[in-house]
Order: sequence, then C-alpha cells, then structure tokens
Amino acid sequence: MKFLALAPLALLASTAIATCHGDYTDVLDDRNKAFEAAKSACNEMKGTFGGHKAKAKCYVKDGKGYDFIVTHIKDGNRDLGYDECYDGLQKEIGGCDRGGDSYYTNWEYGVWAATSCL
Repeated sequence: MKFLALAPLALLASTAIATCHGDYTDVLDDRNKAFEAAKSACNEMKGTFGGHKAKAKCYVKDGKGYDFIVTHIKDGNRDLGYDECYDGLQKEIGGCDRGGDSYYTNWEYGVWAATSCL
C-alpha cells in the first residue's frame, strides 16, 4: 500500500514541461536531416556542464538548418551522455513541427529551425 501512495509523486518528478514554438518560427523542413544533425550536436555537446550552463550547436546548409541548445538547469556540475542528449533533442524534433523546448528534472532541451548561425 505504501507503494501506491508514492506512485503519484514519482510520476510528478519525471514529468516534463514542454512547449512547441509558434508561427513566429520556421517549420523544421526535413526531420530526417534534423535527427542526423541532433546526433552530431550531441556528440559535440555531451560531457560535463556547470550549474545553469548551456551548450549550443547550429548547423545550416543552403540556408536551412537547425539550432540546438541543452542547458543544465540545476546548481553544481552534471554529466550529460550522448543517449540522454539525443533523447531530449529528438523529442523536440519529433513532437513539434517548428521545434520546441522541454524542461526535465536536470535539463532543458531546445530545437529551432535556422537559416543562419551566429
């Protein structure tokens, strides 16, 4: 019976806050290319993040591409592995036509369509 009482708390702890980008951003034209770009981004962004620190990657070819950002939203250092990175970014690509943002326990993931990189 104690397990049942704690089950709703465990569900709340793993729930994400997610939003899709609106009409003010471009559509992710080719999701297959976006998934491949996310793999490259995660290979470059994986590793140790300081507290409240972000890493970003941008890939553009022929005026179309993708911006990726991952932010450690807690204090202290935390390691981000490739699988955890890709899992977060691919949800933003697959779940929203224009990309989106999601907040989890330790991380924020964001994906946008891009026409140029800064």
